Amino acid sequence: MLRELTIVYCEGRRELNNFYIAARLVAALRFLFFPKTLFQFYSMKITNKLRNPAMPHDPLYFLVHTYYLSKRFTLRQRLQCAMDHHEYERMSYSYEYARRVYRTDGIMLWNRSVDNRNFTMVLIATDDNRYEGDLSVILSVDNIRLCRMSFCYLNANVFGLTSYMTMLISRNQTDRTPSRDLFNQCFKQNAPQFFCLAAVCGIAMTNEFETVLAIKHDAQIAYDRTFDSGFRNSYTALWEKFHAVEIDRHVYKLNVPLKVRPLQLVDSVHRARARNRRKYWDDIMQSARSAMIEYRLASES
Repeated sequence: MLRELTIVYCEGRRELNNFYIAARLVAALRFLFFPKTLFQFYSMKITNKLRNPAMPHDPLYFLVHTYYLSKRFTLRQRLQCAMDHHEYERMSYSYEYARRVYRTDGIMLWNRSVDNRNFTMVLIATDDNRYEGDLSVILSVDNIRLCRMSFCYLNANVFGLTSYMTMLISRNQTDRTPSRDLFNQCFKQNAPQFFCLAAVCGIAMTNEFETVLAIKHDAQIAYDRTFDSGFRNSYTALWEKFHAVEIDRHVYKLNVPLKVRPLQLVDSVHRARARNRRKYWDDIMQSARSAMIEYRLASES
């Protein structure tokens, strides 16, 4: 624990605020009240797994920040979710997966060149606010980020559902950049967040998940009532576009593949556009699924 506390202290010093450092250390020390979970943390060597010279280490990210994944999680739930995430990765994916995702430039899920512009989608450990979601699917054009969708693996029983492993989408962030115009020009009648969601579903398909969970707008850890409409559009409204079902006023359940309106029920004027949009989504889902299968332990036989 001393090693992790030292890292928490050193990274806290960058804030140049003694109160902030002390608060981080006190928050980290709560781990001592959960000895079984602490043992699990060390047995999985999570501190070593998260080390990346290019980003803050933050090995106790699920403890030292005000929230982790959801504003409504208790401390015990936060610990459960973090351990379930890393345990699932350990049991399901190869060492090469962990190396590429946590210590290098990630796994390429999809790429497409359009009008001499290179669009890419990668899965990588979240490089800024890990506590908003351990992993991120990032859509970029010519190495300029357009959108990030973050998630983790967890057990659905944390939401009062039956016990099964799934994914929780906990962050959806579209960047404000002039490069968004390039996306609009190349992929008409589409949106970056739809592409990222399709990639997340492709990852879910790799894991044979039939559904995924997605955070409700007012449970997202950065939620502020002042910006309620923006959060609602980025989270709840997005999930509802795909006929998601609300669970316990906390999250939404999405079908995998995404549930969409049958094409024959779409107005004939818009049917061609809908078909083209869905063709891209399907392409991304299948590409992400194929990319991830390579790293599944079950595929190494």
